[in-house]
Amino acid sequence: MLIDHYIGYCGDDSHIVMTHTKGIDNKEIHQLAWNAFMAGTKVAKEEGLYGAGQDLLKDSFSGNIKGMGPGVAEMEFDERPNEVFTVFAADKTEPGAFNYPIYKLFVDALSNTGLIVNKSLAKGVNINIMDVEEGKVANLSLWEDKPIIEAALMYPGRYVVDSVRTKDGEPILDASTDRLHNIAGTYVGKDDPICLVRTQKNFPATEEAGSVFSNPHYVAGNTRGSHNMPLMPVKINSAAT
Repeated sequence: MLIDHYIGYCGDDSHIVMTHTKGIDNKEIHQLAWNAFMAGTKVAKEEGLYGAGQDLLKDSFSGNIKGMGPGVAEMEFDERPNEVFTVFAADKTEPGAFNYPIYKLFVDALSNTGLIVNKSLAKGVNINIMDVEEGKVANLSLWEDKPIIEAALMYPGRYVVDSVRTKDGEPILDASTDRLHNIAGTYVGKDDPICLVRTQKNFPATEEAGSVFSNPHYVAGNTRGSHNMPLMPVKINSAAT
């Protein structure tokens, strides 16, 4: 079913990276991910770990893991001979926490000189921004919609980057947009967003994608989801402290 996979964690949250040929929103793939999270929850509860499975909002799988608690980011593309990509995972914050780094990566040439020297990025990209309160998505284009994009991304609690594509329609980035309290209707836990970014050649360089996190910015979240604190970059598989 899978070509390859990787399991890691950020704080107290697990993430699963899977490559396959079944396309986006495939029931079998989503079922596999859901079963894995449920199995992990069972072990965590047996070990008496705090908050085990608190982000899993449903008891049974209904065909798609979206809207059931876990953040989901998916892309479908023709694989390059050496397909390079980066995974950004965050713990105890909102999906809009990635807004500012994504802005610096694709809009701000002062932060990413690749927007000047990389011909593909210099032409601009198409950015899909979701209104997480209304469930609507705006399809915006650089550079003509730059002021609108900047205005929307100033409100990360409501407007969240959903995906980014080249002018030719090639996917570059996909990010989770679900917010737990929007799904459950009440406070049930902190959001733990995930973001996939394809890098190198016509896309941002790996170091460009990483460098936009070098100056921590304030995001909502942390304990009980009740604070505004800097988003701190950490190495892969760092435990919550």
